[in-house]
Amino acid sequence: MSWKCYKVYFQPEFKEIVNAYLIDLEVDALDEKGDHFLAYIENPMPKDAIQHEIKGIPGVINKVEEIIIEEKNWNEEWEKNFDSIPVEDIVNIRAEFHERNPLFEREILIRPKNAFGTGHHATTYMMIQMMNECSFDKADVLDYGCGTGILSIWAGLNGAQKLSCIDIEESAMDNTKEHIILNGLDVSKFQLTLGTLDLLEVTNYDVILANINRTVLIDAMSDIKERCHYQTTLLMSGILKEDRDKILNQYSADFKIIKELTRGDWLCFIFQLKS
Repeated sequence: MSWKCYKVYFQPEFKEIVNAYLIDLEVDALDEKGDHFLAYIENPMPKDAIQHEIKGIPGVINKVEEIIIEEKNWNEEWEKNFDSIPVEDIVNIRAEFHERNPLFEREILIRPKNAFGTGHHATTYMMIQMMNECSFDKADVLDYGCGTGILSIWAGLNGAQKLSCIDIEESAMDNTKEHIILNGLDVSKFQLTLGTLDLLEVTNYDVILANINRTVLIDAMSDIKERCHYQTTLLMSGILKEDRDKILNQYSADFKIIKELTRGDWLCFIFQLKS
């Protein structure tokens, strides 16, 4: 199977419009590269469909280029380039083919496939940093957009008694279950749900983990709030520094910031409901 990658060049002032449009097209992955986006699509569409869909705003998209990406053994490619990730002195994240690092008492084992979350990305790294400041003992935890399940795994290793993991990607469900077993956790403590947040019954979680993109976080605010009690810890990342105000405009009326962390261009927050 081959994929297509579209290089979508845009006028700088319309970056947000093009970004939102490509998300609405449900592209499989989106990467910003200065003056263009790389949009990866498994079920390709003609480039003219992207070039001309935005109507009434001349010059929004400068041009679109198509790149065909042939299928590879992505696990093999990943192993060639994957390094273990020490998160400060908290935990070492490694694959089975790495030697155990004797400097770390604790570790997370992963076999990432197509799901997001290996610890390499700044947002995952910061989420684990922030989780180290929270109590998970006997906690009821929601991992919203679980990806590889790495955050749920860490919560489970720190004593969480019930973990709800939800993602829209079937590969994320498979990868999360694989990691639960790989790290020696009790599968019965985990509820894995394929789909959107509204599929979960309204439960007041003790900790909610949400490392997703800014658009989803904004749209899901009311659903997230509905699942919080006044002692709920809400950890949130997937937010660029430039989008800080957008997130706070949506959340600050109901939530207060307990802590804020930055790494590179990315932000991570701990929130709690206002009393």
